[in-house]
Amino acid sequence: MNRTKFPSQPGDDFLENGIIVVTAYISIFFDFFNIISTTFFAIVYVKTKTAIHLHFKFIFFHVSIFLVFRSILFFFPNFYYATGKNFFGNPSNGIFNFIHQVAIAGGFYAPLTIIEERMISALWSKTYEKWFSIKDISEENFNALGVRILNTTASICCSLCLIPFVFCDINMRQKLRCSGKNYTSCHKPLLDFQKTYIYAPSYKLNSCVIPNTLSTVMTAIMCLLYDTDRFLENNKVIDTEFSHYRSCQGLNEVRKLPALKWKENADFTSENAHLWTNVVVVREPLERFVSGFLDKCVIGTPQNQYQENCFGCKEDVSCFLRELSMAMTSPNLQKLPMDTHNFFPQSWYCEMGKYMYNNYTILKYSQDETEVFWDQLSSVFRKAEIPAEKINLIKDQLIDKDAKHSTFGITDQEKQILQQLTETENFKLSSFAINSNIHDSPPVFSCFDENYDYCHKPLLDFQRIYFYAPSHKLNACVIPKSLSTVMTAIVCLLYDTDGFLNDNRTINKEFFHEGFCDNLNEANRISALAEKENANYTDENAHLWTHMVVVRDPLERFVSGFLDKCVVDKIWRKWKRSCFECKDNLSCFLKRLDKTMTDPSIRKLSMDTHHFVPQSWYCEMGKYMYNNYTIVRYSRRDPEGLWDQLSSVFRKANVPEEKINIIHDQLVSGETRHSTFGLTDQKEKILKELHEPKNFKLFLKIYYYDYMLFGFPLPDIGTGETQ
Repeated sequence: MNRTKFPSQPGDDFLENGIIVVTAYISIFFDFFNIISTTFFAIVYVKTKTAIHLHFKFIFFHVSIFLVFRSILFFFPNFYYATGKNFFGNPSNGIFNFIHQVAIAGGFYAPLTIIEERMISALWSKTYEKWFSIKDISEENFNALGVRILNTTASICCSLCLIPFVFCDINMRQKLRCSGKNYTSCHKPLLDFQKTYIYAPSYKLNSCVIPNTLSTVMTAIMCLLYDTDRFLENNKVIDTEFSHYRSCQGLNEVRKLPALKWKENADFTSENAHLWTNVVVVREPLERFVSGFLDKCVIGTPQNQYQENCFGCKEDVSCFLRELSMAMTSPNLQKLPMDTHNFFPQSWYCEMGKYMYNNYTILKYSQDETEVFWDQLSSVFRKAEIPAEKINLIKDQLIDKDAKHSTFGITDQEKQILQQLTETENFKLSSFAINSNIHDSPPVFSCFDENYDYCHKPLLDFQRIYFYAPSHKLNACVIPKSLSTVMTAIVCLLYDTDGFLNDNRTINKEFFHEGFCDNLNEANRISALAEKENANYTDENAHLWTHMVVVRDPLERFVSGFLDKCVVDKIWRKWKRSCFECKDNLSCFLKRLDKTMTDPSIRKLSMDTHHFVPQSWYCEMGKYMYNNYTIVRYSRRDPEGLWDQLSSVFRKANVPEEKINIIHDQLVSGETRHSTFGLTDQKEKILKELHEPKNFKLFLKIYYYDYMLFGFPLPDIGTGETQ
């Protein structure tokens, strides 16, 4: 059937979705009622020839209710439209039904029992078809209900993207946050939607291209590097290449990063994979949307050739945004027509959930800062050991020219689109639709197949604690159970090295609430640093500061926290409500943690939530994760890797080598007071319980996005081992 999906734009009353489902089932009920009554009276008439008056009374009741029901659909067209005109039948069919029933009641169909029998057969066939279609309607509309009321999991600021998002920098910031009543309105990040890689094996360079994000230019550059002589001999130039008629079409591209191994001309192996540079260009989201809309829906007017392009909205921005948001909400609509190909969020491309942190060099592009972009791009080329003459050749072809799809300089049309975008409802929609991200997980576990909105959303601004060392312009946000005690002590040592050492303090023996620097060098927001006199943090020197945060393998962090608080220390003996009143019962603990994260009314800061909510809920990650933080990943499996990262941060902050050596010596000298290292028997018991399918699925529901956002390998449900 040709049904239109439910209206899913933010701001719709979720009751609408429920009513759509209810009315669909009522329609099925009336179909069965119609079949039974029609069959009954056809049989009675054939047998007795005298059932006309009884039939009339019964049908009068039937038709009355039937017409009331259709009137509801007629006067509330949103329901009628959302479930699809063909599902309930159009108004003319309703009138025909009415005439048909009255005719039966009046006896005018007495000679036509054969037609009546055929009609009964047709009704059965139609109802049978509806019964199987109703499953789709239920799933689609209850998915929308889930987005609004069932999975109340986390808030997510509309600055959730790879670069700053203009919509969150205006006075409407509070209205546009995906929190409070609308906190489920923003689309989730890192869906594995589409990926196209173009490679140049001579330089071990691979570029994933994102539509409307210099994709044509990057494809042409990679072609030039793939076979420079052929490119130039054919009189090709970077800015006039076209995606579907390019010189290297089909020669140097793959659809998945691992597929490079199967391309003979790529010379990509497991042994040399670490030598490759993988690059992806991302673009300022507002600029990308306006450019794409201008190119596809205003200038190119593809709707003249392809009526369904631009979602059939032509140049109507409001219509386009509603349809785009709808397409992103329903898994059934996430196909690959031109519209979704060009307008879905950038983090839905390039397998970002797997490779964003560990593999990609991310280049940020804005049309207002082409010089900055060229600096980033040329740096990548030099890293890939591309000869200077080729870099200059690319620069000469690139600078001061526009690609075939360029919309640069179309200021009047841009202003018109921007004016439509800034209308309140469009502004909300564009925030939710343009600036969002989602991931389709590895096959072991998925949050988006049948359970589209199953996992808790990332980047809730739940808690943040910063410690600073102004002499080194170093600021660290600490996350509980992620080396928080150690990092607090390290920054304290850097804040006042002489005082720390003269007081016979050591990093491993410091305690959070009894630290040497207690309350001296901490803030609860990055912006609050400017208010601290001893921080010497100003707008003028802010760019000189290094902001860092340590994140930990989520499984290690959870087991360490549960073991420390609920098994070893048994803090529930002193504070009865701690450990969610579950004592050392892991299943109970996970269920109540999940419930607490789901319900905003009980999602408060407590000892339990402080230690166990996801790491992406800390440190204002939604604002600063991509632009400000140096993220250090920690796992007990790789302590040397942790130190390499930490020492690199310290050198970046100009910490003297003698201080770095002191930190190193104290770090390797022993465990912290909260350490659970060595409690192998108890850990094994917890891991065994955690590996029970129900527990592990709940664990992944809670921490899925910590794995995705921070680049930790997702564990296997069966073994708990990482993939």
